[in-house]
Amino acid sequence: MLRNTFKPGEPVPNRGLYWVHHYQHRLAHLARIRFSTFPGCAQCTERVRFEPAPISTDPKAMWLREDVDFRHAAGSFTDLPE
Repeated sequence: MLRNTFKPGEPVPNRGLYWVHHYQHRLAHLARIRFSTFPGCAQCTERVRFEPAPISTDPKAMWLREDVDFRHAAGSFTDLPE
C-alpha cells in the first residue's frame, strides 16, 4: 500500500516531481506536475496514484501534460503559472 499518495481530482499541494503509479498497464514513472488538480490516466482512469518525490530524484523528468496517458488532461485541467 502506498503512503502519502493523491488520487485524480484531488488538489495538487505542491507543483514539482511526483511518482506516477499506474494500475496494471505500466510501471511507475517520474513526472513534473504543475496542474491545479491531479488528472486521471487515459488507461487506468481513477486508479492512478501520485506520490511526491524528492526534487533531487530526477530534475529532467518529463512534464505530465506531455505523457501519452495524460495529454487529454492538458486542456481540461488548469496548468499553474511558473
